[in-house]
Amino acid sequence: MNSIPKQEILRKVLHILASIIPISLIWFPYDTYFFSFFLFIIIGIGIFLEYGRWHIRWLKMFFYYLNFMMRNKELNGGFTGATWLLIGCFFSVIFFPKDISIVSMLFLTIGDTFAAIIGIAFPLGKYKGKTISGSIGGFSLAGIVILCFIDNFDPTILIVGVIFSMLIEMLPLPINDNLTIPIFSGFGMVLTSYIL
Repeated sequence: MNSIPKQEILRKVLHILASIIPISLIWFPYDTYFFSFFLFIIIGIGIFLEYGRWHIRWLKMFFYYLNFMMRNKELNGGFTGATWLLIGCFFSVIFFPKDISIVSMLFLTIGDTFAAIIGIAFPLGKYKGKTISGSIGGFSLAGIVILCFIDNFDPTILIVGVIFSMLIEMLPLPINDNLTIPIFSGFGMVLTSYIL
């Protein structure tokens, strides 16, 4: 078993904490459009911070202490994973029914987290910087967690979501997987719900 770098652990802790977004949507008493508007505002703040970490002095100083957690793309002008995660959640909420939106976001916050951790600790079947062990282990674990805690969600639709999440996470796409995982898994689940 390989050791997991400290910065990766911290990134994944933040990723797991982002589960507050889909969990909040479970108990959100109003229409999901209000929730998406709230996310839109948070994304706006996130984009301001993205701009500020390069151009506003006090934000540059603040982000200096977070640089150790960031990846090369993020240090070279790209959006941070947190901003991409918010954008992925936003599109999930506006594109999909509430239950599928919640599950697709949990695939992102839980599945992607454990895919990375398992892939680093037990790197079996490496492909383009990803591991088959990580993808299968992480998203299968996410599926089990979702099945245990989300009431009345069709297991067949859930399995399709797991498969779509695994496949899109494995593909070496140029698009950030914080955006692709919830959108593609949600699309797969919606398509399956129409077929069943």
